[in-house]
Amino acid sequence: MHRFSHLWAVVGLGAVLFLSTGCHPSFDVTAQGQATVMGSQLPVDLNAFPGISNWAAFDISQQQDFKNNEQHKDHIDSVRTSVLTLSISKPAGGTFSFLDSIQFYVQLPNNEASKKVFAHKDHVPHDATTFNLDLDDVDLAEYVKADSMSITTSTTGRTPNADTTIDVKVVFDVTVHL
Repeated sequence: MHRFSHLWAVVGLGAVLFLSTGCHPSFDVTAQGQATVMGSQLPVDLNAFPGISNWAAFDISQQQDFKNNEQHKDHIDSVRTSVLTLSISKPAGGTFSFLDSIQFYVQLPNNEASKKVFAHKDHVPHDATTFNLDLDDVDLAEYVKADSMSITTSTTGRTPNADTTIDVKVVFDVTVHL
């Protein structure tokens, strides 16, 4: 009898700890986009990438990874970027020699004051065809809970010699409460 009461005490303590700390599972949501920077034989300053496909009104709940986890935006506790990668897909063998630096911003619609840098690269490797950005420690929960958010860029560099298509991949680490 004494063994069973000890077992129930341990189970009860485990349940109390579980309920008091809450359950906060996390999962990754991957989003991919693409931008084409128009080339020019006469280099011109490059201040930003053209819009990245569908990221002017980005909604995390429409991403397949989010749908697969059967979650709702109002359950989100935190969202952090875990990876942001740029890769040149065209022209073959193209490099980032035209790009010196890049910043990625997140912003709520019609709210310039909400604009924040969440990833950047101050010294882009000019011989690279792919590179990861440095990530700022920004909780994006406020942004992804909104109906939509925009993801934009600012850059320094010059236009490439030829039209250059850049694939963008971002992975968000989403923590939710049940």
